[in-house]
Amino acid sequence: MTDVIELLGVGALGYLLAEAAEPVQRLKAIARIERWPAWAQTLANCPLCLTFWVGMAYYRDPVMASAASVAAEAISRWMHKNNTL
Repeated sequence: MTDVIELLGVGALGYLLAEAAEPVQRLKAIARIERWPAWAQTLANCPLCLTFWVGMAYYRDPVMASAASVAAEAISRWMHKNNTL
């Protein structure tokens, strides 16, 4: 059970870093992310992509990192569907 909670925590962290946390969004604006290469913009703004790499750093296991990234994408879609942003 703790693995599932940990997995959802990493997914939530990835979602917050990619889309929701206001301090991170301000840092992205300061860094002028729109001038970055397309792959870097995608990595910084996509919950699925960003959480995969955060998960790889945290778990060092591609299966767990993939599961966390899917959790982040599910959180993102749920938040957008319910207009909670």
